[in-house]
Amino acid sequence: MKKTKTNEAQRRKQAENIRQRGLEQMAEHDPSAAAKRQMQHKPYQAAVLIREQGEQVRRETADSWLKRKNISI
Repeated sequence: MKKTKTNEAQRRKQAENIRQRGLEQMAEHDPSAAAKRQMQHKPYQAAVLIREQGEQVRRETADSWLKRKNISI
């Protein structure tokens, strides 16, 4: 099937219409209890772990970390 600009434009328009209908439906109904619980969780848990790792690197040298983990090279 050959792609044409009109087909792509039609698909884009159809996708936009589907998204718009979904947004309208979400606006009409309150979120479920499960959705409310999910929204209360911290969205960026990884950032906390990365920050903690960075602080660990600052506090401890590679040699002392390897020694603490009983890893010999």
